Amino acid sequence: MKAIVRLTQRLAAEIRADLERPHPFAAERIGFLFGRWAFAAGHMMVYPISYLPVADDNYIEAPFVGATINSAAIRAALQATLDDKAACLHVHLHPSQLPRFSDLDLREQDRLIPSFCATNREAPHGALMLWGDAGGAARLWPPRGGPPLMAGRVAFVGYPTVLAGVGQ
Repeated sequence: MKAIVRLTQRLAAEIRADLERPHPFAAERIGFLFGRWAFAAGHMMVYPISYLPVADDNYIEAPFVGATINSAAIRAALQATLDDKAACLHVHLHPSQLPRFSDLDLREQDRLIPSFCATNREAPHGALMLWGDAGGAARLWPPRGGPPLMAGRVAFVGYPTVLAGVGQ
């Protein structure tokens, strides 16, 4: 199965604007995307439609990582997933790094995303990492279990449409 994430350029711009805001002590920001999904011709597609930024007071001071969030931030995202029966993507920005998830990103995703899978077993869940002006990578867990898949494409839909392939 191949994985694809498609979001509007308007939503991507909203997310980037939020993630680029400075925080009093965190080196980066985190948010959550919620959306719908579809399966067709061997593809698992996720269509994010709304964004929930992590509130400033839900960050924890952690000097050796870019950002750490508390359980209140995670509970809010889990509740939104449950209420809206939505797919959820943890999202953050790597403005100048290589277009791939770091080893720390992958380890933390492996700890966090199964909670979303348990909350809504019908939807794929995962993580989206944005970089630069038009790049992105995603890692998705299929519904009802199975190992995570790297998205073969993250598409920013609008004019002009931008397709970001994954180098992992």
